[in-house]
Amino acid sequence: MAWYFWIGLVFGLPAGVITWLITAPLILEIDSKKHLYSLHWGKWIVAQFLQNGVIQLSIIRWTTLIDPWKPGKSRSRPGKSVLETSDSGTVNQHLPIRIIVRKAIRVLKTFQVHTFELSIDTDDYLLNAYLYPVFRLLSNSNYHLQINFTGDLSLKIIIENRPYRIIKAFIRS
Repeated sequence: MAWYFWIGLVFGLPAGVITWLITAPLILEIDSKKHLYSLHWGKWIVAQFLQNGVIQLSIIRWTTLIDPWKPGKSRSRPGKSVLETSDSGTVNQHLPIRIIVRKAIRVLKTFQVHTFELSIDTDDYLLNAYLYPVFRLLSNSNYHLQINFTGDLSLKIIIENRPYRIIKAFIRS
């Protein structure tokens, strides 16, 4: 009877973790007023991009700082060329550009924009006056476009996706 538990644990735990990784939402949040730039994977994995160029990575309750600009060992390895040559010396392209563009469009369509707020000032009063009614017409409940005359420039955007949608769109196209 105990071996049922261990078989369930050995196969069930990795399957549960993989299922969570595929179905947990990926949320990108950018708020230039609050200087908040973060990527959330579910509630347990958060990467915040701080003002000094450092990335704060939090996994459950463990937090570390990653400095991508810190001089150190180079991690680049010599690899194969993306375009390989055949025996005759011609270059073989693996996928036509049309297929790559189609896949990219399908993947981009899986992203959901929850919040989009843009407030700009062009420093030209006449252009601001012309853009004001246009931005007012284009705004709706999810997309707030605003022209101001105070020199303020801000962007707030929240984008969500789930990895299984990306995988599904990539395979189907």
